[in-house]
Amino acid sequence: MMKFIYQNKEYLLAELKEEQNAFEKELEVPDYLRKVEHLKLLGFDYGYCIAYDFFDDLYSQVTSARYALLMGHKKLYDSNYIKWSSGEIGQ
Repeated sequence: MMKFIYQNKEYLLAELKEEQNAFEKELEVPDYLRKVEHLKLLGFDYGYCIAYDFFDDLYSQVTSARYALLMGHKKLYDSNYIKWSSGEIGQ
């Protein structure tokens, strides 16, 4: 079995994957921001159009931040750009 050492702690590959999956499940996807699509049907009111655009932008920003956090939390990258020798500094 291959072991990885990250910040002086040993991990098995399965443990790294399990930890990443658990972290991902903890970060809720804000789908409730997308449930305002019925506001688009009320497009005749300018205020509703502004609210719809606001919630759409907010959803995009929150999901982008969520993705960045997930990538920052990842301990093992399958990438040609990050060298194995760089260790935790590669992050």
